[in-house]
Amino acid sequence: MSDKVVLQMEPFDEAMEHEISRRVARASTPQADHWTRRTIPAGQRHLVLREHLMGRENETRHSLLSAYLHVVAGDGGSTEFLAEYDEHIALASWVSLTVKQHTLLRHQVCVV
Repeated sequence: MSDKVVLQMEPFDEAMEHEISRRVARASTPQADHWTRRTIPAGQRHLVLREHLMGRENETRHSLLSAYLHVVAGDGGSTEFLAEYDEHIALASWVSLTVKQHTLLRHQVCVV
């Protein structure tokens, strides 16, 4: 997944916070994903967001898995429920999206 795709992630309600900056980074030490609480290994790319929320400045980190579910699969809400060993949920989300896209494409071809 390219940095451009990762930067498209919008994990928070924009009305509630003011974004200060966003960037894709590689941490020198392991970090925790804001939503999944899964470990982002040292050296792995991830999204770093800085926001101003209710008078406080916050920095959150979001893994490639979270970015994928938000941007590509369109199912960002599922990231909140991923436990340490729940990769199958992410896979199921991707398979579900792929089947929906295939069905829609097939329907569009039949209509034309």
